[in-house]
Amino acid sequence: MGNKGFVRWVVGTLLWCALSVPQARAADLKWEPIKNGGIVPVKIDWQSFVDLGFPGTLAQLVQAVVAGSNRWHTSTGIPVLLNYTGTSSDCVPGGVLIRMEDSFSGRAAGTYGCDWPDGVLVAIYRGSTSGTDFDWTFWGGSDSEYDVQSTITHELGHVLLGNDHDSTGATWSSLDGSSYRWTARFGPFTPDVNRVRTLWGASSDGVVHLERSTDQGVTFATFGALPSNLRTLSNIGAVRDNSRLILSYKSHGGSPCWIIGSTTGTFDTGQWWCWGGLKGLHGVNIAGDDDEYMITWADADSDGSPVVKVAYGTAADLADGNGVYRNPSSSLTIGTPSVAKLGPNHWALAYAKLDSSDTNTGRIAVRLSTDDGKTWSSEIYPVTSYHADNGVTMAANQGTDELRISFSFSAYNGNGGSYAENRYLRTIRATASGTSLTYNGMMYPTIKTQSAPGMARAANYYHTGTWLGQGSYPYTTFRTTMSGTSWTDPRTTYLTLSSPAVAADDSYTYVFLFGTNLD
Repeated sequence: MGNKGFVRWVVGTLLWCALSVPQARAADLKWEPIKNGGIVPVKIDWQSFVDLGFPGTLAQLVQAVVAGSNRWHTSTGIPVLLNYTGTSSDCVPGGVLIRMEDSFSGRAAGTYGCDWPDGVLVAIYRGSTSGTDFDWTFWGGSDSEYDVQSTITHELGHVLLGNDHDSTGATWSSLDGSSYRWTARFGPFTPDVNRVRTLWGASSDGVVHLERSTDQGVTFATFGALPSNLRTLSNIGAVRDNSRLILSYKSHGGSPCWIIGSTTGTFDTGQWWCWGGLKGLHGVNIAGDDDEYMITWADADSDGSPVVKVAYGTAADLADGNGVYRNPSSSLTIGTPSVAKLGPNHWALAYAKLDSSDTNTGRIAVRLSTDDGKTWSSEIYPVTSYHADNGVTMAANQGTDELRISFSFSAYNGNGGSYAENRYLRTIRATASGTSLTYNGMMYPTIKTQSAPGMARAANYYHTGTWLGQGSYPYTTFRTTMSGTSWTDPRTTYLTLSSPAVAADDSYTYVFLFGTNLD
């Protein structure tokens, strides 16, 4: 054994002795410091990463922590918000410290007590006790690579669920034995969500707020909150046509829901429905016009994989819970899917593909239908070089059947491409004809977003809203003309806990912006 390996063996042994005792937690598996839930601060001991030669920057690591926290937050609807608050070299009372340690036998990371009972420690190991550095990467697909975001997401699952690994045998889980690789970055998956909901219950946070613009997005004013008992922490969707405004969302129990309002933004609490027997893994999206609507979400297949679901119906159908399923075949997604009405009987469905091959996961998949979703085309990939990190969202110019897909992409560009420290909004411009899609170009703004943005078309502009990804950040709206190739005129608006939803109608100048917050 070389000197380096010996040192790592000694450090690993001492670390095991130091950390094995304070792992004790409450019998319900909740860590003592966070057993009451609420907003849990998360900090990074960045100097520990620098000292051990971590192959990345603080900005990259922060992005991985924020992304992992957001995915647990928006998928579970539990009363715990893991909120990144900065750097520290000390344990975080009532919170989580992420630190790089030298080595440990047989694992790349672990979750322990930190100056028990003050806090929780997530330890990321630089290498093994044999003296070999782990191949840490920000997009790791091979068996020899350890994906930073996957590892962070996996360990934050242990912060919420204790240190037991998943034993359901599900195909997709963020807490299975291989989750230091690429897969966990797209979790949590259904088995993880079911476990964390059982442990923590449903949150009572996430009041939905509405802001309205009557001048095509030049200015927004607070229009009011929706009913106070309408609460969600997940990504929401909205649609407005010449007859009504509909908000779609996921309840804290996990069911896809919607509430129907007027064209001006007032809501009748009697026009409210949830599919109680179904579960939405991510958020819920909606689109439509002329009293025809589609709602889409991801539900669990028998093996726990998130399958794209679609329901179709009129406003009366939705109000009575009588929508009919129009599900595409074999469609798995890593985030909230999206729908858009292109014209009579003509629809588009898009999602960020989940695939057993990591190189395909995150690819934007589009399916088209000319019979109101009774049949869908095979998957169409308008671009293959950019992949989405979460879901996608769409808006359509029905006069020309122009379909625009707006999506945020993860920290990679194609297969094995370079990591981007910040996530940027990317917008595809395409034209749909029947079941064919023609790619017309990509918009490359320097706009950041942590998840799929909201998007809608008003009379003369497309509008989009982006979210920076933690409870203390606002969302920002942008707009572009019908033939525009860039987003302009930023407007920073209400603070939100999830992706915003934008709703507008192509015959009117009103733009509606929905977000969620703690109060």
